[in-house]
Amino acid sequence: MRFLTKLRLSLQKIINSTKEFFEISIIRLYSGGVTGYMLGDLGGGGATGIQGRVPSLIFNFDNLKIHLHHWFLSLFFIFFLIIYFLSKKKSLKFLFFSFKFGFLFGLILQGILNYSDWYRIISFHGFN
Repeated sequence: MRFLTKLRLSLQKIINSTKEFFEISIIRLYSGGVTGYMLGDLGGGGATGIQGRVPSLIFNFDNLKIHLHHWFLSLFFIFFLIIYFLSKKKSLKFLFFSFKFGFLFGLILQGILNYSDWYRIISFHGFN
């Protein structure tokens, strides 16, 4: 009987700590997403083609224009973080339920939802 009581208490501790971890993590993820979306909206242009407070990263070559949108850079950074976490053999749940992941995801959402040219990364001069 004593064994079952200890087992039940141990399982209850694990359940409570897991529940607490996810509750706190969801708050971090959500607050990061809201912050990322708001800062992307604040720093970006009001509409497609309008220069925002933060200048765009556009590289012009002969007939080629490469526009590194903030959503694309955020997506690249998420992939970099995933590779880093996997190389260090860390659990991805600490990445996916973190403020930084929410922040980057908020930037991605803002860039895709607010601009009609979000998919134009490479374009040719004269063929926009």
